[in-house]
Amino acid sequence: YVAGATTINRAVLTITASNGSITYGGVPPAFTPAYGGFVNGDSPASLTTAPTCSTTATGASPVAGSPYSSSCAGAVDPNYSFAYVAGSVTITPVPLTVTAASSSMTYGGTPPAIAPAYGGFVNGDTASSLTTKPTCVTTATSASPVAGSPYSSSCTGAVDANYTLTCLPGSVTVNEAPLT
Repeated sequence: YVAGATTINRAVLTITASNGSITYGGVPPAFTPAYGGFVNGDSPASLTTAPTCSTTATGASPVAGSPYSSSCAGAVDPNYSFAYVAGSVTITPVPLTVTAASSSMTYGGTPPAIAPAYGGFVNGDTASSLTTKPTCVTTATSASPVAGSPYSSSCTGAVDANYTLTCLPGSVTVNEAPLT
């Protein structure tokens, strides 16, 4: 008899990074591996070193760059070779309210400039961070009578991919003019 040699090759274990989503300004979720290809009753606990998973997305990642990748790496085991499959992370817009300021004016006077007030900015963003700033107006004019008061004020046209914008109305109250 002649002794022979048997070569045992490593089994291929596929490790897939999980997918996820976060709102702009939020904290990325924990990413976990999914496994395919364990043999002989092995499990993730059988690995010499488990993989670590991460993403390129952060709370500051803009919606415009979405989706971002997630990945796993670093698994070690003498019985397996590893094939890694990337996952993805979607960034979704966060709500932002734009409220038209409420104000007052005197009958016959100049209507006030309507300023927007914001609620919901994240990541240190401000009104100057918006791609397009809102335009705010009122239906009140210098000829608007007190009897029709209050008149509406509104803001429209604000745009930014990182935010879902909701515009809320305000009002302008016309007060009586002094008569001498």
